[in-house]
Amino acid sequence: MRIFIFLFFVASLYGGVNDFKYYKDINFTDTKTKLIKLKLDKELFQHSNTNFKDIRLYEGTKEQGFMIKREDFIVQNKMHLYPSSYDRDSAKIDFVLDKPFDIKEIVLNISDRNFETTFDLYINDKLISSANQIYDYSKETGNRKFVIKADVQQAQKITLSYNLKNIRFFYKKYRDVEKSTQYLTLKSITLKNNNRAKRNYDFFYISPLNIFTKDRVSTYIFDTQNLKIDTLDILSKSDNYQRISDIYKSQDGLLWDKLGRYDIQKSIFDERKSTLKLNVRTKYLKIEVQNRDNQPIDITALKIGTTPLYLYFLPKNDKKYRLYFGNEDATLADYDLKYLIKNFKDAKEFSFSKLHINNLYQPTQKSKPPIWQQYKEILFTIFVLFSIALLAFIAMKLLKNIREN
Repeated sequence: MRIFIFLFFVASLYGGVNDFKYYKDINFTDTKTKLIKLKLDKELFQHSNTNFKDIRLYEGTKEQGFMIKREDFIVQNKMHLYPSSYDRDSAKIDFVLDKPFDIKEIVLNISDRNFETTFDLYINDKLISSANQIYDYSKETGNRKFVIKADVQQAQKITLSYNLKNIRFFYKKYRDVEKSTQYLTLKSITLKNNNRAKRNYDFFYISPLNIFTKDRVSTYIFDTQNLKIDTLDILSKSDNYQRISDIYKSQDGLLWDKLGRYDIQKSIFDERKSTLKLNVRTKYLKIEVQNRDNQPIDITALKIGTTPLYLYFLPKNDKKYRLYFGNEDATLADYDLKYLIKNFKDAKEFSFSKLHINNLYQPTQKSKPPIWQQYKEILFTIFVLFSIALLAFIAMKLLKNIREN
């Protein structure tokens, strides 16, 4: 009895933390960090609600604000560089990058006008192209070409060289004569590429929970562990097939909601992967495949691609923080932090501890519904049967009266 009283006393001290089944400690040591980010792991997906409405961050008994955000993969398509060194005697100009950059074209920022020349392009000290024509005919035709095409990946050093003897200037200021051996003023360059953003995924492999075939339809059921399914690849030992499939989701394995109809295929004639985009989070996934007159597909696993999600918060000195979760009745929290943070680049990444069972957890006591609600289906059935019997009795009575008359 004393133990129960003690546990009740402790639970009352810890306030809202006793509403959650699980928790994870946050492991961070750098007390100077202003913004912390933590990657949501598989355990958090498995034991939290579909939209993370049951996640709470606590420092001791104090609830703290946080936000959950997908980490977008940003691709840089343009970079502006100023010269790192300039060899005047050989007219060579070096540009050094802090990190590698893919290049499709280089735009030269030359302040001179009314000239023509050629440039040699070196990338990472290797000659890529020579005699690239660069010109400005502002006075004559208005045409200009300050761009050098290239198709180079992971460039870290760019060298541009022009031959002093090949430069010709036209209509130089105060003169209308050609002038040779004149230096150009190359102030900077702009690097460009056509790269597109590629989403990063964490991949999980799930084996079938149950497989059966009936009426030429094969059904495959998977325990997807409440993971967020952004992409889905079906792995199989079978070859050369193209089938129509219906995919369903469920939180209990009993009631199923249809996500849609999809074509799945695998062929030696087409090496493209039939990756499906689902964008759903669910505990169970069911795939029904129309076999027609073919043998069932030997599906061995699902390859699930999940976009990494991160939890961000502002730590206070050397305080200890815990993340609590696991409460089906919790409502989605709304904190100011998601409106305040504009730059996520400076966030420092740390990690969660393993999953812990919260010994202070106290399930919410739900009041029992009235007796008639508990047995409403039975009562409704009895009412329907009674009504049918009553109508049958009345009908028979009327029929008897008609016959007697």
